[in-house]
Parts: sequence; structure tokens; C-alpha cells
Amino acid sequence: MIVAFYEFISYNYFIIYMKGCNVAKTKAKPKVEATNEPKNKGGRPTKYTKDVGDEICARLIADETLRSICQDEHMPARGNIFVWLASSNEIYKGFQDQYARAMEIRLDLMEHDLLDIADDSRLDTLTKEGKNGELYEVANGEWVGRARLMVDTRKWILSKRRAKKYGDKAGEEENKGNKPININIYKGDNPDVEVNNE
Repeated sequence: MIVAFYEFISYNYFIIYMKGCNVAKTKAKPKVEATNEPKNKGGRPTKYTKDVGDEICARLIADETLRSICQDEHMPARGNIFVWLASSNEIYKGFQDQYARAMEIRLDLMEHDLLDIADDSRLDTLTKEGKNGELYEVANGEWVGRARLMVDTRKWILSKRRAKKYGDKAGEEENKGNKPININIYKGDNPDVEVNNE
């Protein structure tokens, strides 16, 4: 460290001496041309590109959440995606349509997930060994509760996003104004005798 300090002082005294003798020529720093392009700070991308939009929508359809997609370093932050979706700029129109379609497809797949989760009984029971070595099965309450939560969550999302089809009042609009139909069954040719099917 002392040697480095000595070299630093010696060099500076040499420069001062040379400047005093008008021998030293200072090099001018090269001029940096000003550009309008923002400097790349190495952060997340903020500009929309079709490739980024395609990847986001493909991963949404594959049942990834927007939060998990945006955790990847090469993906924009979630806030940027919401800005793209809310923008009235024509640049984002294709992405907005693609995103809406991806979410619709995701809801379609969610309907199928409901059946898969409800019908999957592989983990509904656990096999345990009794005191005498005999094996018996018991209900796996943790798995059943988790499956119930998964189904209920998907049902709730579908009831809010597709209220006409899955909401609490689904079907009421279709049946509005319809009156019940009474069917009378007569025995033989005599319409005065009704048959009670109870």
C-alpha cells in the first residue's frame, strides 16, 4: 500500500512539474454525443413487444398467474402490463384483445378443472397401520379440505366473471315469463276421469 501511495504522489509531482515547464500536454476528454434514447439501466423491460405479449398470454392460458409471470427477470413488471391494458393507444390494442381472449380461454379451462378436482379421489384416504399390524383406511381431511377450497375458489371466480352462466341468479333471465305447464292425463277416452300418478 505504501508503494502504491508513493507511486501516486510521484506521478502527481511529475505532472505538476511538467505543467510548470509547459511540456505536459493534457488530453481532452472525448465529447459524448447526446442522444434521445434512454440509457439501458439493466432493469426490466417496459416497452411492449409482440413477443412479450405472446408469452404473457400463452403462460396465462397455461394457468400461471400474472404475478408469477412477472417475477421472471425478462418480463415487465405487473404495473406495466396494467398500463398496457388500460391504455387507449393503438399500439396496445392487439395485446388487449389477446389478453382478453387468453382470460376467456382460462375460464373455459377452469370449468374442466372443477370436474378434475372433484373427481380425483386418489388422495381422499390414507392407509394406516393398526396396533396389530392390520392396515386400514382413514379419511384424509387435509386433502379433502384443500380440494374443497380449490373447487370453491374456482366456482367463485366463475360466478363473478361469468355471472350470466354461473352466478347466483343464473337461469332466472331465461325462465322469466315462462309459466308452468300443467299436463292432464286421461284414462281411456273419457276426459272426465283424471289419473293421479302420486
